[in-house]
Amino acid sequence: MRQHLYGKVAALLLFSGCFAPVARADVTLEATVSSDYIFRGINMYNSLSPVFTPSFTWTAGHSGLEISTWAYLAMTNRSNDWIDKADEVDATVSYVRDFGAWQGCLGLYHLSLPKQAGWPSTKTTVSELFAELGRPDWPGMPVVAVNYELDTWKNHDTYFQLRLGHELPLEGKTLLFLGSSIGFWSYGYDSVPNFTDVPFNWTRRERITDVNFEVATTVPLGSFALMSSIVMTLSPDKVINANQMVVWGSLKVSRAIPGR
Repeated sequence: MRQHLYGKVAALLLFSGCFAPVARADVTLEATVSSDYIFRGINMYNSLSPVFTPSFTWTAGHSGLEISTWAYLAMTNRSNDWIDKADEVDATVSYVRDFGAWQGCLGLYHLSLPKQAGWPSTKTTVSELFAELGRPDWPGMPVVAVNYELDTWKNHDTYFQLRLGHELPLEGKTLLFLGSSIGFWSYGYDSVPNFTDVPFNWTRRERITDVNFEVATTVPLGSFALMSSIVMTLSPDKVINANQMVVWGSLKVSRAIPGR
């Protein structure tokens, strides 16, 4: 039943993308090194390793259809069995469309832990339906997003996020981005790693799990772009992140390849 649902959602997205002609398909390649991997307030490697994230994005011209895949790979402590088995491969299929001044997005997100025992299984994969709605022309460029967990074993986790940002042009084509976000997560007891010694003795929690502040710069380098960022993540939910505040950074190199 669940596989049929995934298939229907993916087919709907693909069908929607066909309403507009695909004049060309663009490809974006990215490689990112981050000091930590923070996911909804969780420090996924518990500060034990920086992370390498390669990614590939295919955009079907002006149709609104986009397919992305990326991975999170620990760069150190690979001899640690837990770190080694934490390698993650993710993918999304999404459809973006403008409604006047509003911009909406509907998509399917899939997370996979291929080195975990029993993969692929319900315990080593996660699938979510997500939607976003934003107003790029408003001050702060607000975006509201929601992710709905499709797997019943996790009691349909739901994550809400509000994002705000502002871009400032600097010298040349360099851009400075100032951003902030707040996330609210309704999650089951088995949804997060236990980095705290707090026993999992609840069935569901509803919490603000992450508050983020970001400063980033993007510098064009010919056909490439270099983006550096510093992020401060506050985690009000101590079970999500025992340290409750993490300051981390990333460096990304990207290359857009226009379609013919």
